[in-house]
Amino acid sequence: QAPLAWQAPLPRRAAATTDGARLLRQLGRVLHERFAAASPRRRVPAAWGDRPRVQPKVATGELALLFVRPTTGDNDAVGTAGMLETCVALYAADGEMPEHAQLLFCRGATSREEIDAFLHRAFNADACALVRGRLFCALRLGALPEATYLYLKERVVRLYHATNPKRFRLALLCEEAERHRVSTDLAAFEPRADVVPLGAAAMREALPARRAVVVSSQRAGLGKTTRVRALAAERGCRCLRSVTVSGLTSRAELVRELRAALADGACDALHVNVLDVPASRAELVNEMLFELLYLSMVGDAAASAASIVHVACAAVFVEIANGVGAPLLRLLPVCGYCEQEVLEWGANTSPPSFSLEPR
Repeated sequence: QAPLAWQAPLPRRAAATTDGARLLRQLGRVLHERFAAASPRRRVPAAWGDRPRVQPKVATGELALLFVRPTTGDNDAVGTAGMLETCVALYAADGEMPEHAQLLFCRGATSREEIDAFLHRAFNADACALVRGRLFCALRLGALPEATYLYLKERVVRLYHATNPKRFRLALLCEEAERHRVSTDLAAFEPRADVVPLGAAAMREALPARRAVVVSSQRAGLGKTTRVRALAAERGCRCLRSVTVSGLTSRAELVRELRAALADGACDALHVNVLDVPASRAELVNEMLFELLYLSMVGDAAASAASIVHVACAAVFVEIANGVGAPLLRLLPVCGYCEQEVLEWGANTSPPSFSLEPR
């Protein structure tokens, strides 16, 4: 595989050369050659490797509009509209999971610059060999403030009609409750109804080969953190480091914590301690955990190289302060698809026993 663009030797300006435009054209040719020679990385889960390719859900040149119905799912999840399950269903048809740059997680703080950057990548994907033919997906359009939503709508319509030839692939996912408003604003695009959210078994297959383990209990004081350390030792991990995620954690804060934990390259096991998450913030935390567990990376709003941290640890352990009735697991269905280890008191109430309960 050829070196990346920023690793290539750049053209040097001769002492007598003052033509800036000529230098920029020469630099552009070098970058174009490097990107054209680079092999795009494919993120294919082990369970998908031997599957025959099926017809993609979103064709080349299509802008697909999907409305996702609220569902409890077969993992008994509540408080989720099945956005991530529908998103993974689209990529399962392609046979590969997305990179961070192919996704836009809409939220109240999404900026116009972030929207412009995402739409530029989506509508101009054919110009870059690394993402040519890839599917781009924006999720939860209803989470955008009204002004930001109208800006996204205008940009999508304008770019759709201005882009020729149409070689992009773009999917917009909205909650079913937003059908009337969104379908009216984007009347030129026919809503799709043939994409079914994946169930728990299919979502487990989409996990990377490095299977994450979720350690939970119905009460405090059963030694979840101690059990995480023991599991890491059993798997031969030599350096376990922890990050904390709560309902108040932002993407920027999680990226900083992960970057600090992984800075020296010695960390081969990651401990994610999930604390109290209110229902109003569950969808945002669920999306961050999806990136961490499924894509092995987490990105900040800017979605630039500096704001994305890659997690290459051999093992990931998620500790959940669950409580009676497993409310947090139901609010964070992404964790429910992982291997589960539930801590319970033994028959004599001491010490706690460890039982493996696959979901």
